[in-house]
Amino acid sequence: MYSNKRNRFLVSTISDSPKNYFTNLEIFEKWGLDGIHFDIMDGSFVPRIGLFPELLKAISDVTSLPIEVHIMMDRPLRFLESLVENGAHRLILHYEGIEFSEQSISFVKELGVEVGVAINPSTPVGAIQTMLPELHSVLLMAINPGIPKHPLLPESINRLKQLSLLRDLESPAVEIGIDGGVTFQNISELISNGADYLICGSGTVFDPTGDMESNIKKLLATLD
Repeated sequence: MYSNKRNRFLVSTISDSPKNYFTNLEIFEKWGLDGIHFDIMDGSFVPRIGLFPELLKAISDVTSLPIEVHIMMDRPLRFLESLVENGAHRLILHYEGIEFSEQSISFVKELGVEVGVAINPSTPVGAIQTMLPELHSVLLMAINPGIPKHPLLPESINRLKQLSLLRDLESPAVEIGIDGGVTFQNISELISNGADYLICGSGTVFDPTGDMESNIKKLLATLD
């Protein structure tokens, strides 16, 4: 789905204002951001209601950017086909989910899209070691999922280092993403410790202290 380029930035849709979703897509494309991160939450697996397949379809119809769908639901399997039909390029399942298994990973692959696994801050990184060769990505939650605008948990850097070592040992092609707490101040540290892509939201692209295009320029400048 994505280029082989490391150090990529995906924009968090749920961090954007709903009234700006579609006009902002043009800006993300203009500045060469790398994709859209689309959260779906059921109010049970996490304490928040998230986005919906109909919005996913509307976004995918008007953008060339690949869309990663992060599924925070107790029972997501019955919706996976619909998410792919509505434009998902990669599905991220939670290791902690009731329906999570190696069979659910295989099911996503059979749908013809990439598969990733998200792990919560309380889940040991080593829990996913044996499944790494079956994955396209691991999304390391750096905050407790479903609770936006929280700072990056301090232990996240050590967890990232551990995951990077496991990835290099088991399956070097697997990408590591960081979701939650990404700011201009910690981007360099996250990348230098093994993150391949970052989910960018209220701490970067939508930082209220700057306008969005200036924020994106500042974000891209961190790679220099």
